[in-house]
Amino acid sequence: MLAFAAAFIGLASPRAAFAQCDGRWLSLPEQGLPGVNGVVYSTFVRSSGELIVGGEFSVAGTVVANGIARWDGNSWSPLGSGLTLGSGLNGGVYALAELPNGDLVAGGEFTIAGGVPANRIARWNGSSWSPFGSGMDSTVGSLAGLPN
Repeated sequence: MLAFAAAFIGLASPRAAFAQCDGRWLSLPEQGLPGVNGVVYSTFVRSSGELIVGGEFSVAGTVVANGIARWDGNSWSPLGSGLTLGSGLNGGVYALAELPNGDLVAGGEFTIAGGVPANRIARWNGSSWSPFGSGMDSTVGSLAGLPN
């Protein structure tokens, strides 16, 4: 019981948390990392270590990224022309998963992936988007990748 109490006190100590940063607010835009200009619904860390974010946005950092973007640890980049509704408005990316071969699958309510029709689910092979099968009839809210 005493060991638990000591561990709890160590975790709750403000000095331990303070040592991880310099204890000041980032108040100017150039002091922080630029994010997206909308809502992020899904995040996924690929086996390569890249962070993929999906949601309802059109810009990530300073680049055009329709609904989906990649953060490599230094900068944002789009995944092709992104995922949109046929009208050009964001359709929302709600789910992300990686296939065993490294392809990324995105699901949501979009109907266009990289300029081609894709009913709410699409595959990114590292250079282009393609529909994933015949798609889905309604919004895709979650995905899971299987080992095979």
